[in-house]
Amino acid sequence: MTQAEKGDAENGKEKGGEKEKEQRGVKRPIVPALVPESLQEDISGLQDHEFQIRHPDSPALLYQFRLGDEKLQAPMALFYPATFGIVGQKMTTLQHRSQGDPEDPHDEHYLLATQSKQEQSAKATADRKSASKPIGFEGDLRGQSSDLPERLHAQEVDLGSSQADCLMAGNDSEEALTALMSRKTAISLFEGKALGLDKAILHSIDCCSSDDTKKKMYSSILVVGGGLMFHKAQEFLQHRILNKMPPSFRRIIENVDVITRPKDMDPRLIAWKGGAVLACLDTTQELWIYQREWQRFGVRMLRERAAFVW
Repeated sequence: MTQAEKGDAENGKEKGGEKEKEQRGVKRPIVPALVPESLQEDISGLQDHEFQIRHPDSPALLYQFRLGDEKLQAPMALFYPATFGIVGQKMTTLQHRSQGDPEDPHDEHYLLATQSKQEQSAKATADRKSASKPIGFEGDLRGQSSDLPERLHAQEVDLGSSQADCLMAGNDSEEALTALMSRKTAISLFEGKALGLDKAILHSIDCCSSDDTKKKMYSSILVVGGGLMFHKAQEFLQHRILNKMPPSFRRIIENVDVITRPKDMDPRLIAWKGGAVLACLDTTQELWIYQREWQRFGVRMLRERAAFVW
């Protein structure tokens, strides 16, 4: 057998082995199309980089370094915070729905504590007024004495119903308090855990009160800042949010728009530009809270002057 025939036989064996592997379910690794280009392994390797630091009246400093897996770890750490070893207790702090302020008359805790008591006292006053009415005479003393137990029984029934109403009002307040505690429990489950960007967005939307608000939030998501400036980050974040959305909203929402880089604008300057535009509006002059107003009214001024729901 010549060398050419041997080479053909070896190539045939290799092709046959590849076909057998494919039949067994062993395939070559394929890089998903949705993975950002900066995260793909075929372009992530040991590469040399350099940068310069210039100071006034001093020579420029040139630094050279090599990057390997760091190019893969840095973008993926936004979605997997455990990559940086952020696994300790109380590493993150979430903003609670209501911190409770005794100076605020519309505070949630204050309303839950006082509303049921006010309802019970009002109903008890009404019951006392109805019970203090004189019983009419309907004949002789015998008839009056015979009617008295029945009237007392009727009053007891009325008082019993009013007490039941008070208990119902108390139960309603207890249900509201239970709902408040359940929301705080849901929030506390995420405390101490470093959430990825996609999970943080889903958790923030899930804390909304109504389904209509959640639907609006899912339909348009704007990411502000320069943390997602690497290539294909917008498509990758959109893919992860679509996969982790609740099935009920996935059937309703037609399209989920994730915007990380607006047109003709640096994403690092969006918040500053929005604040500059807001400061130029005429209505902004009415939102100022002066020192004498704050000293007199305190937190209540935020209800009247705050630009957003507080």
